[in-house]
Amino acid sequence: MGHKEMENKFLSDFYQDIIDFGGLDHAINEALKNVGSNLKAAPSVEWPFFSYIEYKERFSQIMLAKNERLYSVDLWCEGICYGSWWLKDLIQVAAFIKYSIELQLSVKELRKLFTWFDSEKGKLHEKGAKKETKQGWKDKINWLEKETTTLKYLLPCVKIAKGFKELAVLFPYTSMNTLCFSLTTGFPYVTIGPQITAWEEYIEVKFGENEYKKLYSTKELKEYMKQNIVSYGIARQGTADSIGY
Repeated sequence: MGHKEMENKFLSDFYQDIIDFGGLDHAINEALKNVGSNLKAAPSVEWPFFSYIEYKERFSQIMLAKNERLYSVDLWCEGICYGSWWLKDLIQVAAFIKYSIELQLSVKELRKLFTWFDSEKGKLHEKGAKKETKQGWKDKINWLEKETTTLKYLLPCVKIAKGFKELAVLFPYTSMNTLCFSLTTGFPYVTIGPQITAWEEYIEVKFGENEYKKLYSTKELKEYMKQNIVSYGIARQGTADSIGY
C-alpha cells in the first residue's frame, strides 16, 4: 500500500466527513463558521490531517488522532506553548479557537468556558516577562539538579551565570548541552551573550563569533565571564520574529 493509499485509509476509517469537506482545513473553516467565528485555517495541501490558525500573537495547530476519532489542539501565545488537548469533535475545537485565538481571552476567562482547559505556562506568561525570566532560571536549576546524564555538568555553570546581573535579566534556555541566553521569553529565541557548554573535564565558552574558549574549572569560568560580559538588555515577551530579528 502506497503512502497516499495509507493516508486515505487512515482518513476514511474515522474521518470520512473530513474527506468529504476536502481536507481538515475546509472542515475547520465550516466549524468556525458554525460557532460564529470569522477566522479561517491556513490552506493545508500536502498534509490533510493537519491545520493551522493564526491571529495576532496567538496560533493553534490541529491534528487528527490515528486510532480513534479525536482532535489534538494546542495554543501558543508570543512563542509560549500554553499546552495541547484532545477534543472529541470539531465544534469543540472551533469554539476553543474562537475564544482563545480570535477573542484573545485570558487563561482565567478560558477556564470558565472550558472545564478541561488550564495552563500554568499561560498564567505565568500573563504575569509578564520579568516573572517568566525569574521562573525560567528557577526551572533550569531544578531540572539540572535532578539530571543524571552529562547535562548535570551544566548546573554549576547555570548558577555562576545567574550570579551576573547582566545575564540574570535574560531568559535562559538550553540547546543540547549548551546554556544560552535570549532577549525574548518566547521561541524562536533571540540568542545573545555567552554560550556555555559543559563537559566532565572542561567547559567551553563562546562570545559572539569568537572561537570557543576552553576552561578547566568553575573558578576560571567565573573569571573569564567577568572579563567579557557586557550589558545585553532585558528579556521581553515575544519571539525573534515578532521583535524584528
